[in-house]
Amino acid sequence: AGGGPAAPGVRRTIEKPQVNGATVVPAKGKPNGKGRGKDVAKRPISLTAGPGGGPDRSQTSDADSGAVLSWAASELRGWRPAMEDAHCAILGLAAPLESHALFGVFDGHGGAAVSRRAADDLPGEVA
Repeated sequence: AGGGPAAPGVRRTIEKPQVNGATVVPAKGKPNGKGRGKDVAKRPISLTAGPGGGPDRSQTSDADSGAVLSWAASELRGWRPAMEDAHCAILGLAAPLESHALFGVFDGHGGAAVSRRAADDLPGEVA
């Protein structure tokens, strides 16, 4: 679905396969067996145009540095209605991990709340 450039305010729709109400992630490589995928239904996903009718290419960036290590992260919403990804970074972990750092990138497949919670809660569990 959706061909050519979208006009301002127009939504493009893509379809993701589902089995029994759950989104199916296609396997990489060739399908196995004759009947694979026959019971897969399609569910429309709305993609929202950004300013000017195309994908939203505005970026949000974050960066920090320590004594020997620097890092940076950048986010781009694109066609999605909202940014659903999150990240965390901790350069100074407590002993016995003081020579280590923690970096996490969380893809928002479960929605923005899930990835944000993982980014907020994981450092407290590890550090």
